[in-house]
Amino acid sequence: MNCFRLFHGLQGARITRKNILPYAIGFLLLLIIVQTASAAVYDLQIAVPKVVYGPSERVEIYGNLTNLSSSSGVRNASVIVNIVNSSGSVSNYTLNTTSDGIFYSRSDYNSNATLISTPNAIGNYTINATYTDPDGVLYVSSALINVITTRVDDIRIKTNEPVYYPSSTMVITAETVTVVGDYRLPVANIQINGTIRNTNETVLSSFNCTTNSNGKCTATKTAPSTSGNYIIESNNYIGFTSFKVVPFEVDVYIKDDTANTLKNTFQRGQTGYVEVRASYNGTNPTGEFTAAGNIYDSSGTIVSSLSSISLNSNNSYVNTASFSVGSSAAIGFYVARVVSTHLS
Repeated sequence: MNCFRLFHGLQGARITRKNILPYAIGFLLLLIIVQTASAAVYDLQIAVPKVVYGPSERVEIYGNLTNLSSSSGVRNASVIVNIVNSSGSVSNYTLNTTSDGIFYSRSDYNSNATLISTPNAIGNYTINATYTDPDGVLYVSSALINVITTRVDDIRIKTNEPVYYPSSTMVITAETVTVVGDYRLPVANIQINGTIRNTNETVLSSFNCTTNSNGKCTATKTAPSTSGNYIIESNNYIGFTSFKVVPFEVDVYIKDDTANTLKNTFQRGQTGYVEVRASYNGTNPTGEFTAAGNIYDSSGTIVSSLSSISLNSNNSYVNTASFSVGSSAAIGFYVARVVSTHLS
């Protein structure tokens, strides 16, 4: 109405070069202010309960559409759901929101809802949910799924060791299972495609194997040559695990005041030793090491510092640092943390 009255008021006015520009600017500013004040912002979310599916398997989709401007669900809105692959759209559906802004497909709890099924062809797919608001703004939320020849509910990846030396041999085991009631059953003949990545998710190497009748398969790989943390993933992160590569190992022991006998319980005023051992693959390493650290109480407060010690071939890569239990030390649990550095 405000816009109409402004325009109507101009009908009987004499507009000259001097007054046409101020009227035009005022008209445009009013339009911009009204449109900005009426625009709302929405949030669209979609979720699926799992990632791996078999062909033509039911997909249970849950989601919500929220008007962030009013912090309320958007009722009776149409959300378009598309299943797409690299070639384009495979199937599409329309789901309507409830009075709370919730939308969902058919499940055991919503048996009358729209049935959404996976494609018949195996491969990687994206489920896109889209909503177009009254101003024509498009909102999209997506979920990734993988369709394989047989239904699989989980892929587990594990290594034969949690820690490896650089370039050592590692064995990766993959296990595929399907859930039937309270039982987890193995799934045979599933192709596992995996990669080893660094923490930046750069692919360092890949592997593949096919599960046997026990739902398992193994692959032998070489650990990275550089120390650090690494990730193993399979079938686009359906299964994943992590491991470490270290240049050497350090073991720490708490001993009594003779430094000969293991001891874990001390009284106020007593002394003890922290023994540090460096090793490589169960034998003595080479070069020179240093080690230093602290003793912490249960709250993480340093209560005693350990002097720096050297580990080398002269002491068979074993050395000790002494500590004392103060007369006012609180009763409780303590931990010794040591950092060792390879100098050469």
